[in-house]
Amino acid sequence: MRFFLAFAIIACLAGGAWLWQGADFYWPARGDPTLALHLSGNAARLLGAGLFATAALGAMAVSQARHGPPDRRWQYAYFVLAMLAVGCIAGAMWQGEVVPNPESSAARSR
Repeated sequence: MRFFLAFAIIACLAGGAWLWQGADFYWPARGDPTLALHLSGNAARLLGAGLFATAALGAMAVSQARHGPPDRRWQYAYFVLAMLAVGCIAGAMWQGEVVPNPESSAARSR
């Protein structure tokens, strides 16, 4: 479990750092892989910020596990950070635009 948590924290940090640059990102649709949510500029940065917040949540959980039961202040901080992460990711999805997926094999054959 510790390996998975460490891997998730590092993946969130790496993904957040890459998205923070504001490069175009295509998030494939789950039901139809020929469509994708196009995130560029601020939308990509919002998604990156959400991933950074998620990595911070993991780091908080690891540090708290070493100290025993959390106090109320820690729980409030964790909740606020979790809502920040959800808000950033939702904001990125709201700003994104659904377009044909350029990485789809169906889109390449056109």
